[in-house]
Amino acid sequence: MMKCESFIEVQAGEDTNKLLHLFVVEDKELSNKRARFSMSQENNSVKFSILADDAVALRAMLGSITKTLSIFEKAKQTIEEVNKK
Repeated sequence: MMKCESFIEVQAGEDTNKLLHLFVVEDKELSNKRARFSMSQENNSVKFSILADDAVALRAMLGSITKTLSIFEKAKQTIEEVNKK
């Protein structure tokens, strides 16, 4: 069976701590136990380390992480637009 490992670095700048807190509540493992991730902070970046038992599980975990990042980004933009008014 194939094992997959992937790393993502998100340069979050001043939002690094907010991003870390957001992912604390996320499931760090798929319900079927085929993929999991861990996080670490380095300077103004959040680093994700993803381990998966196969490519499908890797894709599912990457999708979960990127979906949460997209929601965070859209929420931040909305708040900035409201504050400008």
